[in-house]
Amino acid sequence: MSETPTLNIAIAINKAYIPYAYVLLTSVACNHTQHIKVFVFHHDLSETDMDAFKPLTKNYDIEFQYLYIIILFFFNFYSFFIIDLHS
Repeated sequence: MSETPTLNIAIAINKAYIPYAYVLLTSVACNHTQHIKVFVFHHDLSETDMDAFKPLTKNYDIEFQYLYIIILFFFNFYSFFIIDLHS
């Protein structure tokens, strides 16, 4: 017995992109039968913003992992740190 493969998707969004990301992910979920795991990279989403994607988890085989990005500018260099706050 083999498991259904997982489709991994990574998106980087801010608050303004939530409706567009929702449409994108709905389209992907409608057109794929395998389990979908979405890694959402962000730096300004609130819990309420993240809740906007919950209907997708009820209607499709999709899960979300939110990864908070910290961006630092130090001596003319950008540094990025990614923190998983929702594990």
